[in-house]
Amino acid sequence: MSSSRESARSWSPPLPLVLCGWVFALVAALWWLSLDAAVDRLFVGTLVVVLVAAAAFGSWCRPRLTADDAGLLLRGITGARRLPWSEVTVRVRRDRRIGRTVAVLELDLTDGSLFVLTRLDLGVDPADAAEELAALRP
Repeated sequence: MSSSRESARSWSPPLPLVLCGWVFALVAALWWLSLDAAVDRLFVGTLVVVLVAAAAFGSWCRPRLTADDAGLLLRGITGARRLPWSEVTVRVRRDRRIGRTVAVLELDLTDGSLFVLTRLDLGVDPADAAEELAALRP
């Protein structure tokens, strides 16, 4: 096994949360089937679409971020993007929102792109992920 494989680390949306999204989407779809009024079906149908989209994103983009000796692999809706360490600046940004401090992991690329990952994307506190990324970076 290569040393790159041994030192690889990945972060994903929490699996229980993704599974709850699918369960809620199923329950909402069953609810939609039981409705008669057009307005109710429109509202609940929209809810079903949103829940399916969120659960599908959580399933499709697993793992959301992978790091190894070569760099980062970031998965999104359109596929995966390889980011070499030389092109990435990693930092944690803390902002106060609605009375609480929220941390996000920012991946700033040399081409001007910025990727922002939250605790929901990573499954862990962004500061903890940043520490692990710093340890993995050559």
